[in-house]
Amino acid sequence: MPSCKPISRTDLKALALSQPSNKPLSLALEASGPDPLKDKLISVAWSDGSAEPSWFQLTGEDDREALASFLSQRPLILYDSTRCSTFLRQAGIAPNVLSDPKLMRFALNPSSPLTLKALLLRYVEFPELDSIPDTLDVGVVVVPEGLLSDNRELLGLMAEATRLLHDKLHDSLHWANPVYQQELGIAPICTEMIIFGIKILFGALQEKISGLEAAIEELEAKLTSMTTLIGVANSDFSINWSSPGDIRNLLLSLGVELKNHTAGGKLSVSKDILAGFSESHPIIPVLLEYRHMVKLHGICRTLKRFYNPSTEAIHCQWLQTGVPTGRFRSKGPNLQQIPDFIRSVFVARPGYYFLSIDYDQLEYRILAACAGETALVEALKRGEDIHRKTAALMLGLPVFNVSPEQRAMGKQLGYSQLYGSGPSGLAHKLNIPTSRANALLDQYFAAVPRLVAFLDTLQQRALTNGYVESYYGRRRPLPEISSPNGKLRAFGMRSAVNGFAQSTAADVAKQSMIRLAPVLRSYGAKMLVQLHDGLLIEVPDSVPPEVIVPKIKAAAETEIEGLPLTVTASIGPTWHDLKKS
Repeated sequence: MPSCKPISRTDLKALALSQPSNKPLSLALEASGPDPLKDKLISVAWSDGSAEPSWFQLTGEDDREALASFLSQRPLILYDSTRCSTFLRQAGIAPNVLSDPKLMRFALNPSSPLTLKALLLRYVEFPELDSIPDTLDVGVVVVPEGLLSDNRELLGLMAEATRLLHDKLHDSLHWANPVYQQELGIAPICTEMIIFGIKILFGALQEKISGLEAAIEELEAKLTSMTTLIGVANSDFSINWSSPGDIRNLLLSLGVELKNHTAGGKLSVSKDILAGFSESHPIIPVLLEYRHMVKLHGICRTLKRFYNPSTEAIHCQWLQTGVPTGRFRSKGPNLQQIPDFIRSVFVARPGYYFLSIDYDQLEYRILAACAGETALVEALKRGEDIHRKTAALMLGLPVFNVSPEQRAMGKQLGYSQLYGSGPSGLAHKLNIPTSRANALLDQYFAAVPRLVAFLDTLQQRALTNGYVESYYGRRRPLPEISSPNGKLRAFGMRSAVNGFAQSTAADVAKQSMIRLAPVLRSYGAKMLVQLHDGLLIEVPDSVPPEVIVPKIKAAAETEIEGLPLTVTASIGPTWHDLKKS
């Protein structure tokens, strides 16, 4: 491929006037670091299909303005448009994204590698393939500021590769085009969420860290004291309370009969396993509390590391392509798994309040509706508790006579089918013998025959097709379902069920975000955190809940096979203090 041609500011201004503004450009970016909110855009290369790519270096404000003017309104092809757009937006350039080859490939096969090199190897004869870094999965090359770099040729190769992939994948989409268009519509929303971030009270976070450190120290002392009293620990032996091996040896020495094994063949001392032995020895509840405190402390320390003092906020990455089912993934840090204890440090900005929406039993509703399980569908339409209804159907009781324990049993049975848990898993969850779990499953199957038949249909379809397909057409390959390996085959069968439910739920959530975006924009509200089946939003105080909540519900709610997919709204000043509206 010809070398990448350097373009001066004068040349760029001339190009802006002479080149058709509707001609697509594929871009590759160079930045001084990985964080678009802290690091700078250094240079840009682009390909328009002509003889050689072009390269422009940004050395000052005049260069930035010239580039912004040149790119204005031009259709752009970006590899990972969310990430690239974040850098461009922070440089004052509003990208007009035409396409994203990475999202195209994700729509076609969400389980495949999504590095630029992997896609080139799969789709395009690219002579300079060896010049593309193996791990590059975004159209941005990062060069630490202050270091000399000459990435012009690499950027030119990336821009040309992105253009070629667009041309090839665009012609291959076919059935996947609706899924791709949905993902492309979500990308700018992700960019806005990254840039806006969510405010945290740094002082309150530091207080939690200090409090947790004190609690951990106290629990360590208590654990050491307990082991000393029972004669396990002495001056020649100390226990690392974070070491599974040390904990395993301690519990075995205390006579705790561990039975479950890890994937590596060792006796498991996981949280779920130890919880089942809580009454076996008084040290186990203390150990579980210690582990919980350590986990909370780790999350708080991670939040502190990613805190941006200039914005007083956390700006995580929102990844559309991180999960084969199509669900969002958050990292740097992961805001989708923040425990309630820590949520109080996340606060609305001055002059705003938090509003959250959560879909009501979304995955369960999807399965009940698609199965046509009339009793469950009608109960959901009436707003009944679905787990209480499940137990009532199984036990032949009126709904109002179902006890809390029976409701819990109904809930576990329902979710055991959703997530493919067999009799042993159900027995562990309910703390009952496996024989009793088998009997309960038989009762469940008899109570909801259409649902059970539908789950079997999902598995048979996946076995025939080699993939599971969501209600809206998103496909996930399942080669495991035909594996001669029993464990892999069982995984494939489970994934045929929960993959359908989770992929359909992911589509519902993403479609609702696209519908919500213009509604929220009209009120000056912002999406902050996507929580799989929920969404955290920041709303100006000038917009009362009674005005915006009905608008949000109208945009977010939909139906599937005639069953409404409803949301519950909550409001509050912090993420922790949300109350139903």
